[in-house]
Amino acid sequence: MKNLNFTLGTIIFFLFSFVIIGRANFADTYGFSASGMARGNAMTAIAHDWSSVYYNMAGLGKTVKYRKIKEKKKYESDFEDDFYSDLEEEKNDNNGLIFYDQFAFFCFYSYPFFEIDIPRSDVKGDEDLDLRVGVIGLVLDLNHFYKMPDFISSARFGLGAGLVQDDFSLYMARINSVDLRTHNFVRYGREAARMVILSGVGFGLFDDMFGVGLGANVFGGGDGSVLVDSVEVGPEKQSPEIQSKLDIKPKIAPALGLYFSPGKVNSKLSPLEWGVSYRGELFLEVEPVDVGAIVEAANLDMEINFYIFGFYTPHTFSTGISYDLQLLQVSFDVEYQMWSKYKASNAREEFYTVNNIGSIQEYRDIFIPKVGGSLKVLDWLTLVGGYYYQPSIVKDSSLEGVFNQLDNDKHVLSGGMEIIVPKKFGMMNPVNLNLGLQYQYLVPKDVTKKTNSSEEEAALNPNYSFGGNCLTATCEVILPF
Repeated sequence: MKNLNFTLGTIIFFLFSFVIIGRANFADTYGFSASGMARGNAMTAIAHDWSSVYYNMAGLGKTVKYRKIKEKKKYESDFEDDFYSDLEEEKNDNNGLIFYDQFAFFCFYSYPFFEIDIPRSDVKGDEDLDLRVGVIGLVLDLNHFYKMPDFISSARFGLGAGLVQDDFSLYMARINSVDLRTHNFVRYGREAARMVILSGVGFGLFDDMFGVGLGANVFGGGDGSVLVDSVEVGPEKQSPEIQSKLDIKPKIAPALGLYFSPGKVNSKLSPLEWGVSYRGELFLEVEPVDVGAIVEAANLDMEINFYIFGFYTPHTFSTGISYDLQLLQVSFDVEYQMWSKYKASNAREEFYTVNNIGSIQEYRDIFIPKVGGSLKVLDWLTLVGGYYYQPSIVKDSSLEGVFNQLDNDKHVLSGGMEIIVPKKFGMMNPVNLNLGLQYQYLVPKDVTKKTNSSEEEAALNPNYSFGGNCLTATCEVILPF
C-alpha cells in the first residue's frame, strides 16, 4: 500500500496542480516594433505603420501626412521620392488616394542580467531568461478592393504576428507551470514567451482629421477531457492507455483606437496629434478538462480537476499626444494596466487553500508614463530615443508570505535610428531600416518574510533581495509596395 499511496499521490498532485501561471507576453514586456521600442513605446498619438495594430489601431487610417507624392518632374535626389515625403499632394484620377502597403519583419534579442540574493543554492529563477522574437507585419490599402467614399481619406487593414524562437525552432507558447513559492520573474523568459497576434482595420475621415480603428488581439482556449486507463501500482515507468479530447478555439479580445489631428480644424494647431487606444483582457484558458484515472489493481476510479490557465494580459488603456516640428517630434503617453482583475485557476487556489499554503498573490493597477522623441538629421537618417517608468504589479505585502512571484519597478531607456535606403539593386521603392537598443533597469527590492517562525521555515523561506538589468537589441525592415 505504500507504493500505491505514493503512485496515486504523485498522479493526483501532478494533474491537480498543472496550471500555467504566465503573466505576460513579449510585446507588453518589451514592445512591438524597433521604432516603437526606440521611442520608449510612446506611440499612441504617432503610430501610422504596421505596428499600429498594437500601439493604436486607428493609426492604420493615418496616411495623408505620409503618402508618397507622384509628380511628373524627375527629382534629383532618390531620397526626395521616399514614402515619407510631406510635399503637397498632386490630385489624380483617384482623388489623390495614393496609399502605401507595407510588409515588415521585426526581430529582437533580449538578455536579462538578473540576480536573486538569497542564502539558498537551489534558486534558479534568475537564469535562462533570454528571449528571441520574430514578428511579421502587413498593411494593405482597402482601396485596392473597394473604392471608399470621399469622406474616408484613408482605409487600411493591418496584421502583426509574432512568435518566440529558441534553438532554431519557433514556438506559439512556452508553457511554464511552477509552484508559486518558486522565485520566478513574472514578465521574463518563459513567462513572456507566447505568440502575439493582432489584426484590424483603421479609417481616416475627412482628410485624416480624425480616425478610428477596430481590431482583435487573438489567443486561444477551450475545454476537453482525458481518461487514463489501466494505471498500474508501483514506481516503474509505465504507458497506460490514455484517451483525450481537447477543443481549442480562438480567444479574442477587442483592440480599439482613435486619433485626432487638431491642425485640420485650426492650422495653428497643426503640430499637435492626439490618440487613445484600448486592448482588452486576454488569457489562455482550457477549462474544464475532465480527467479520469482507473487503477484496476486497487479497484479505484478517480475524478480529477485539471485546468490550464495563464499568460494573463490585463485591460490596457493608453492616451498620448505628440508635437511635430518637421525635424523634431516629441510624444508623451500614459498607459493604465488593470492588473487588479488578475484571475487565477480555481484548481490552483483550491490546492493552496486545502493544503493551508496561503492565498494567491494580489496585483495592483499601474500607470506607466512614457516619453519619446525623434530628430531628423539628414534626409535619410532620423535619430530616436525614449524613456518610460513602469511600477511593479506585485504588492509588497504579497511577498511577505510563502509566495515569490517577482516583479520590480523599472526605468527603461532606449534609442536608435531610422534609415531610409534608396531604390537600389532592383528595389521598387525605398526601404525603411530601423535599429535600436533598449535598456531596462529593475530597481532592487528587499523582501522580508513574516512567516519565519522557526529555523527550518526560515531556511526554506528566507529573506532576500532581487533586481538587475536587461539589454535588448532590435532590428526592423519595412518594405513598402
